[in-house]
Amino acid sequence: MRGLRTIRGTIAAGLLATAPPAALADWQWANPLPTGNLVLGVAHVGGRYVAVDAAGMVETSTDGIDWAVHASGSASVLEDIAWDRQQFVAVGWGGEVLTSPDGDAWTHRDSGSSDDLWAVTWGGGQFVAVGGTFGSGAILTSPDAIHWTAQASGSLSDLSAVAWNGSRYVAVGRNGVILASSDGALWTPQVSGTSNRLTSIGWNGALFVAAGEGGLVLTSPDGLAWNTARAEDGNYIDGLAWSGTRFIAVGDGGLALTSADGASWTPQATGTGDNLLSIAAGADGLVAIGQRGTFLTSPDGSDWTTRSQSVTSDSITSLVWDGTQYVAVTDAGAVARSADGSRWDAQAGAFAAMPTSIAWGNRRFVVVCIDGSVYTSPDATDWTLQSSGTSGSLNAVAFGNGLFVAVGVIGTPPSGTHMGVGIILTSPDGVVWTERASQADVGDAILSIVWNGERFVAGGSRRDLNGDHDPTPMFTSTDGVTWTRGLLDPIPGPGVAGIAWNGHRFVAVGDEAALSGDPRSIATSDDGLAWSYASLPPSPNAGGLTAVAWTGSRFIAVGGFGAMLGSADGLDWQLEPAGTTGFFQAVASNGRSCVAAGIFGLILHDDTCADSVFRDGFDAR
Repeated sequence: MRGLRTIRGTIAAGLLATAPPAALADWQWANPLPTGNLVLGVAHVGGRYVAVDAAGMVETSTDGIDWAVHASGSASVLEDIAWDRQQFVAVGWGGEVLTSPDGDAWTHRDSGSSDDLWAVTWGGGQFVAVGGTFGSGAILTSPDAIHWTAQASGSLSDLSAVAWNGSRYVAVGRNGVILASSDGALWTPQVSGTSNRLTSIGWNGALFVAAGEGGLVLTSPDGLAWNTARAEDGNYIDGLAWSGTRFIAVGDGGLALTSADGASWTPQATGTGDNLLSIAAGADGLVAIGQRGTFLTSPDGSDWTTRSQSVTSDSITSLVWDGTQYVAVTDAGAVARSADGSRWDAQAGAFAAMPTSIAWGNRRFVVVCIDGSVYTSPDATDWTLQSSGTSGSLNAVAFGNGLFVAVGVIGTPPSGTHMGVGIILTSPDGVVWTERASQADVGDAILSIVWNGERFVAGGSRRDLNGDHDPTPMFTSTDGVTWTRGLLDPIPGPGVAGIAWNGHRFVAVGDEAALSGDPRSIATSDDGLAWSYASLPPSPNAGGLTAVAWTGSRFIAVGGFGAMLGSADGLDWQLEPAGTTGFFQAVASNGRSCVAAGIFGLILHDDTCADSVFRDGFDAR
């Protein structure tokens, strides 16, 4: 029901294919609530509001205020939803069609099409779904949502929305295309008078209203003859609904417009700057949804209330467990805390520079920052700025052998090159720091570090003068003072963004290798010296991996566009359903629960991901 434009392209860049997720874990949203996914479509059907999102998840609510999130069993981007008084039907990318009797349990149906489906409606005894590609429009019809028939659209433009007025279907789309049909099989083009993309269409019992790019609004009494009711003004309308007394349009930047007649439109304040992508009218009023899991309600389209909740919208860069609580740091200098991973509070302004990593040891927290600054705290509330003695970028910190060890890179590379040099600092207390001889070559950056009880292992990245990967450097030390440089592999490879240890094996994850069968995304070592690549499943994700943790029973690796993999031994990995396309940057476990976090305040928690028995590596030290 919308023209996703750059939003659609962003998702497409991260999803190479789609595959049903396996039921391995039970990840739940902790922030924002009810979800941080890009919610694309919402309808009031079957006595409830039902929304669908870009991660293939479904959100339901009886009042538009309290929402439950359900897995649909699909990883496809879902765009729209309809109801025939017996079942819900959701449609999405790649010809995806799902049905459900209650909005909770979903069944995949074969549509026979690989075209993206952007909208669906019920009327005239059948479902009509529309979509297509940038070069053609797709139309599918079905009496039961199980058996589908492709219909000829005759359109060279993809279709964004479709409506039924009791005797005629009308579909609209790119380049101002408007198609009309009395039976859903034979479609005829109509003159819209515009080349703007039309993203949405509604019917109020007497009038069709279509809207879209530029804030343009068209009206028609019959779907055949169209008039311009609202001229372009630079806005972008993505969703449209009839409340029973007025039309309400929503769009980019929190736009909301109301009109009783489709001709005169009044702007309304929504209280959000997020793009609103869809709107539905129900017995309890209106629900508008959109970017970053935004949920709004209104009784009339004029007074809006934000129903989504968030303790932070900052990007979370690192996580740690201290024995009693999870503590996270964000790119805006905030700190967030949670005793159980599900309920969080945040403290803004804790750090003047962007923190990159947090560690716990010797009864204190240590945070390192991108400008070389260091902060310490006994309780994650009161923070003290410390001098590290370096102006380099500190990328990671770990505690072991009685020392905090921070790693990073220093040097101002010549323009267009990557010729800094890796640095290693140590401190017994996070206050007094000593630079150690890292043995790094010019061009090395050190990105991650872990202690296994006998040895520190740090992972790096190296690029040549052209910015291309060189062989990945690795750094080891038994005491944190004397270091040895080695290579993960003699052939060029990605940087090591994260390392974890399970008591028997190191696992290192790569920050830039695509996951689609690329074995270089994960490497393992029993001693931190000799490395080999793990066996990875084919993945629909090209986001790379950014972090890894040991839960007490398995490794969890996370990355871009919702990437999550699990392994009991670090050698054989399976995809795990995170239920999001968000970009993860950190993962941690306390031996019982797990937390994964990332950009725009993304926090998921799973209370079943680890053994209930406390394992080595999770004590408070």
